[in-house]
Amino acid sequence: MKMAKPKAGEMDRVFRFLQGVEAILERDQIPIGSGDDYDERDLEDAEDAMKWLSKAWPTVAHSWQRVLIAGEVAIDNACDPNESALEFKPEIKAALELPEKLETLLKALIERECTCRAKSGYSRDFNNTEYLRGLADGAKDAAADLAKIVKGEVA
Repeated sequence: MKMAKPKAGEMDRVFRFLQGVEAILERDQIPIGSGDDYDERDLEDAEDAMKWLSKAWPTVAHSWQRVLIAGEVAIDNACDPNESALEFKPEIKAALELPEKLETLLKALIERECTCRAKSGYSRDFNNTEYLRGLADGAKDAAADLAKIVKGEVA
């Protein structure tokens, strides 16, 4: 699914707005000031709260939906539904680990290639067939290992 990301600053504005609402509802205080420099003062009456809400609301009027829906979409698409914490789905974990596994396979293939060269030697009697057979076997093994990795059969 494709969803617009929250614009720069939207998440922060929504977070700060909700902090202000929390201050009003839980501590009978009201945010004063703006930006990062705000304090709280005791809430004198509901009118103060309404003034603050009507002033603060336009800064998040549509942002809150984009922020919450974007989070929900990201969680639905990337997180393992069987975990209680934010963990990647198994197929995403496997894809993220793939470069490291491929590097290991590549090193093993290079090592096999070097072993084949050493066994065959570089004399005039160099056995090209044996050398190529060793490389082909290594490539076949690497391809089989890669197929297992892609299918998620190799941890």
